[in-house]
Amino acid sequence: MCPLAAARTRREAYAWTIAQVKSILKDETYIENSVHYRETNISYKNKKRIRKDPSEWVRVEGTHEVIISKDVLTVCKNRSPHAAVI
Repeated sequence: MCPLAAARTRREAYAWTIAQVKSILKDETYIENSVHYRETNISYKNKKRIRKDPSEWVRVEGTHEVIISKDVLTVCKNRSPHAAVI
């Protein structure tokens, strides 16, 4: 493999995808919140996970440093999933 092709491959390996950016912008972890108990098991014998209602989640605020402002996260959550990416 020529050096130019190898450099291009390394660069593409670390490129951000739209899906990665969307997941970061929707995750409350990046605004200093920890969200716990999003899922549960039916019983200790059954390992199938059941997603809980967001009202049942436990949020702990101020657990770590802010990476994304709360305003940006609010705009992203309220934005239509079918809206064009700017």
